[in-house]
Amino acid sequence: MVALQFARGAGGRGHGSSKHARDGHCASLFRAAPHGQVRPDNVAAAPSFALDKFHRERDDDGIDAPGKESRVKNLSPRLWLVLAIGYGLALVAAIPSVIPTLGLNSLNRWFIDSFAILAANDAIRLGLNPWDANPLDIIGRAHVYSEWWFGLRHLGLTRDHNFLFGAVSIGLFLIVALAGLRPRTVKEALLIAAVILSPPFLLAFNRANNDLLVFALLGAGLLGLRSSNATWRWCVVVVTIALGTGLKYYPIVAVAALGLIIRPTRRMILITGGASVAALGCFVLVAHAAPRGMLDLPASVYLFGATELLRGLGLTNGGKTVVATFILGVSGCALAFGGVTRGLADETRGSIQERAMFAVGALLLSGCFVAGSSYAYRWIFSLWLWPWLWRESQQHAGGKLPRLALALLGISLWADGIFCLVVNLSGRWQWEQVTQAINFWSYVTQPLVWLLMGLLAGWLVDALRATVCTLREDFRPVSTPPASADRSATAASQPG
Repeated sequence: MVALQFARGAGGRGHGSSKHARDGHCASLFRAAPHGQVRPDNVAAAPSFALDKFHRERDDDGIDAPGKESRVKNLSPRLWLVLAIGYGLALVAAIPSVIPTLGLNSLNRWFIDSFAILAANDAIRLGLNPWDANPLDIIGRAHVYSEWWFGLRHLGLTRDHNFLFGAVSIGLFLIVALAGLRPRTVKEALLIAAVILSPPFLLAFNRANNDLLVFALLGAGLLGLRSSNATWRWCVVVVTIALGTGLKYYPIVAVAALGLIIRPTRRMILITGGASVAALGCFVLVAHAAPRGMLDLPASVYLFGATELLRGLGLTNGGKTVVATFILGVSGCALAFGGVTRGLADETRGSIQERAMFAVGALLLSGCFVAGSSYAYRWIFSLWLWPWLWRESQQHAGGKLPRLALALLGISLWADGIFCLVVNLSGRWQWEQVTQAINFWSYVTQPLVWLLMGLLAGWLVDALRATVCTLREDFRPVSTPPASADRSATAASQPG
């Protein structure tokens, strides 16, 4: 079986050094009566004692009794969601071939990203430079995140605790993710389960990437908005964004979500201003390490970023970022000012938590998309798009666009996994054929990802437009009548 990986065999780039192996992952009214009971269609001919027994037993069993449903139908959508995710993850853990068949195999090991962080902490204990190629890591990766992660050594964590650290990362992600999701129907619950069990999410679980902890941190702050829109709850969100920025840089873009969602204006200005100062201050503290996290990844499956479609233009990474930002900006403005993407700033269309989750998720995805190339586990933040998009698709006449966005999201999450399944199950592909197929598949699927990002940009720009309009209204100078007109009015009111 051919397991699709980021690079052929053991070659390619690692996180910190090109000399080391690259991370691989490459309609009947009644039911049939049980034995010994009288069937409903024979009730008319049954003796009275049989009728009494029939009704009594059906009421006691809770089957087809008036006002009751079967036990299966009584399961809440959220319980369906938990069961589906638990069952799916159990299958993945119990069947070792699932991960490599989906092309997610990471050196035949679990939790290699959490191992790299713990190895960096162990390197400091031994007096080694964690920013250089680390001999304690499985593939010698250098540390590419901020030094804030080095605090784990003060908790006594070493490489020996990798399984515990990785399991806790996954557990925190699942707890926060499930706490923020409230499916209303079984159908919605099963669709959300398909998102969480999609290959990019499984990739994050398999590697125990620290994006899981960033998601849990930011999500914990957003959970506080469910029951109240109090200022102190927004301050908690500010703290989580600042901490997330210090841990992994890109959460700084989530500050813009505060300006798009918070009302009234005075509170929005104060909280957004405070968040900007806090997040920017944290970013300045770790800015020297940020360039290490900018990876130049070769074409492969399970990559996320605008650069995947712009590879053939001969641009530098910075040039690709400028081009991608311009394209998404123009697309967002066209959709927003054309009245196509509306509703995110409307307080009557979704709870404050749903709209805040969407804004944060859309900003994180858009920001990482234009910034460069990263691994597909960045898609875990797309989970925050779901609640508001689903509500919009079900409760508003213009729900076709949210349904399109949900469909594009599903395709983006599962396309590479389906590709890897076809390649690995066929077992007849040579590596040169796989490489050509990957390039072709990228040009097929990436335009769909760009379309989704364009829609997200449209909703964000529309919310920005609404915020600007609100600021204009609140700070518009109040016109006062001229002083001469006041004197004339006073004189006219006095008796002659």
